[in-house]
Amino acid sequence: MKQIITLLLSFLLLQTASFAQSDAIVGEWYTQDKKAVVTIFIDGETVSGKTTWMKEPLDKEGNPKLDKLNPNEELRGRKRLGLKIMEGFVFKGDNTWEDGKIYKPDAGKIYGGTATLVDK
Repeated sequence: MKQIITLLLSFLLLQTASFAQSDAIVGEWYTQDKKAVVTIFIDGETVSGKTTWMKEPLDKEGNPKLDKLNPNEELRGRKRLGLKIMEGFVFKGDNTWEDGKIYKPDAGKIYGGTATLVDK
């Protein structure tokens, strides 16, 4: 009985350590060009991200920028600020999340992706 409890506790500790690594990417991150901030969050069993800040959130007329280049015409009226642009990333270990998709609203394209946390 003592061995079963020890084994169960060891398993729970391993699960906790794995979860601590799997959510290391959660937080606010600048895009590479520093024109936006993406907030990355746990979304069920995967990791997703949405745009929560933009250097230039308004168009030339002073209106919120829209998802005008979306290939789906029905989605072109969505505001880019608050838009989910990352989804489906699965933690694979070693600070790497794979199998996700990234949407670039300024290009209207979806890309497959891997995210690797190099430094907090």
